[in-house]
Amino acid sequence: MKTYSYYVLFLLVVFCGCSRPTELTSPDGNIKLVFNLNEAGAMTYGVSVGGKPFITPSVMGFEGRDGLNLSKDFQIENTEFTTKNETWTQPWGENKSIRNHYNEMAVRLKDPANTRLTLRFRVFDDGLGFRYEYQVPQVDSVFVMDELTSFNLAQDGKSWSIPASFETYELLYRTLPVSKVDNANTPMTFKTDNGVYASIHEAALTDFPEMTLKHTEGCHFKSELASWPDGVKARFAGGTFVTPWRSIQIAPKAVGLINSGLILNLNEPCALEGDLSWIRPMKYVGIWWGMHLGVETWTMDERHGATTANAKRYIDFAAANNIEAVMFEGWNEGWESWGG
Repeated sequence: MKTYSYYVLFLLVVFCGCSRPTELTSPDGNIKLVFNLNEAGAMTYGVSVGGKPFITPSVMGFEGRDGLNLSKDFQIENTEFTTKNETWTQPWGENKSIRNHYNEMAVRLKDPANTRLTLRFRVFDDGLGFRYEYQVPQVDSVFVMDELTSFNLAQDGKSWSIPASFETYELLYRTLPVSKVDNANTPMTFKTDNGVYASIHEAALTDFPEMTLKHTEGCHFKSELASWPDGVKARFAGGTFVTPWRSIQIAPKAVGLINSGLILNLNEPCALEGDLSWIRPMKYVGIWWGMHLGVETWTMDERHGATTANAKRYIDFAAANNIEAVMFEGWNEGWESWGG
């Protein structure tokens, strides 16, 4: 339940095609985001932290199929600034109350074909998020072939991530210089050489392919989306669609990333209604660690772990030790080569 909320409309400015930078700062003034259009109408954003460059100008937008423009020749129609400061209650989580305090900038653009785009930026004291809201006229469907969103980090640093994979997150984390990461699943967490901790991720991921990061040069990365077998990254009936938030959590210490509520605040509110007391923490055991550690196997041999007999053994152990649940999974013939 939201305990208090208010919106304040700061400003409505009509730029009518000009390309002057448009700025937004965090409530505490430490993080500043700058949006700009270059002479070709391409969109870029940059971020500074504590007055020092953090993300240098980075390209934004998407590529559509059959020449559909989703990234260039845009001009600003108007820009709206709002702020929000509320506290809301989680049904369950590490913290009961979450503060949602941000400044927002909605940049409304249009291209010569009358495609309209709202770039919605939100800057918090612990980071920022942005998303794309498109309205493409007179089309039956929109096919997205690539996302151009880039993250051009101004400094090298130490990173923690797993390799990019559209099949699994069950991979070992590696510690690498940011400039040596060839690709990564998000979240990609890092500490810059001047001591800023950050994590690139996404929020409100619904009906859209997940984002991984592809290294381009230096400490620069771009979004790489999971695709359909035909190469299409995302498809939408009609011309209206909204993307997930691209998020960057920022903190002076690592613990600030752990304590950040930014991802929760960018996600949609809980859709469940009524009594949610059934959502509660519990302890469980499962067969997976034996298979990960090699004590048991994934393949169908004499040491295969996902058997009925093994599941019963775990159930008996849980019952004898006051453990409330057992997680196990098996597969029938035909699934032996999963992932192969």
